[in-house]
Amino acid sequence: MTLAGQVGEIARLWLLIAVLVAATGKSVAFSRFCRDIAASFPELGKAGVPLAASIVAIEWLLAALLLSGGAAARYGLVGTALLFAVLTAVVALALAQDRTVVCSCFGTASHRMSGYDLLRNGLLVGAAVFGVFAPPAGDLDVFSHLALAGIALIAFQLSVGLQDIVAVLRIKV
Repeated sequence: MTLAGQVGEIARLWLLIAVLVAATGKSVAFSRFCRDIAASFPELGKAGVPLAASIVAIEWLLAALLLSGGAAARYGLVGTALLFAVLTAVVALALAQDRTVVCSCFGTASHRMSGYDLLRNGLLVGAAVFGVFAPPAGDLDVFSHLALAGIALIAFQLSVGLQDIVAVLRIKV
């Protein structure tokens, strides 16, 4: 097994955790997610609810693909890259127009999106693209797989908590 294969597997697991947490959080607090979309994009009107349902359904589908491994996981990686790229572009455009975008991206609590969310999404898109082109991870024993999953979980926590990390460390941006 190559290092690139291991990093590709970490990327797949990181994205799996991200879409699972996102889909679960939005499913549990679906009405809040719909309100966030309606508040952030009032021009959608009644189309906001079907759009919200579509996003959640796509996240669940991507999680299933990423979980399955093999060729299906590659399709999941491509789909995840596309989903995060589109969401990032929409949010970036809204932020560039000085609009407030509120989202419950990875849980039931809503927050105002910022450049940190764009950075996180960019990292996720990069991980997905890397995962698509990385060589297969090969046969992993259970302990190796758990170690890679632990690294992926740490990467997820760091990427979701970027804004809080910067605040705690008092980094001037």
